[in-house]
Amino acid sequence: MDADCIAGNIAEVSERVRAAAEKVGRAPETVQVLAVSKTHPAEAVRAAFAAGLRHFGENYLQEAEDKIAATADLDGIHWHFIGPIQSNKTRAIAAHFDWVHSV
Repeated sequence: MDADCIAGNIAEVSERVRAAAEKVGRAPETVQVLAVSKTHPAEAVRAAFAAGLRHFGENYLQEAEDKIAATADLDGIHWHFIGPIQSNKTRAIAAHFDWVHSV
């Protein structure tokens, strides 16, 4: 997926979020979009970041470590780990992610 397509998709989602928030009387800027970037390359994360997204979610630690390293220069990027956590991976997850969403 090229950068223009990614930017267009983000613009469409942002508009839908804005409309939904306003419909229920909520300020659109209080809604945070979390882009799940698993299976997408670091270049796609960079394109999404350039289009305004700042929060990215992953559920494969090894893939995420590579992506996090490849995007370390992006100031303001936030990484979320999504899903179950194996006990042998807790330290690495704590070291690399800003947020953890797990049950």
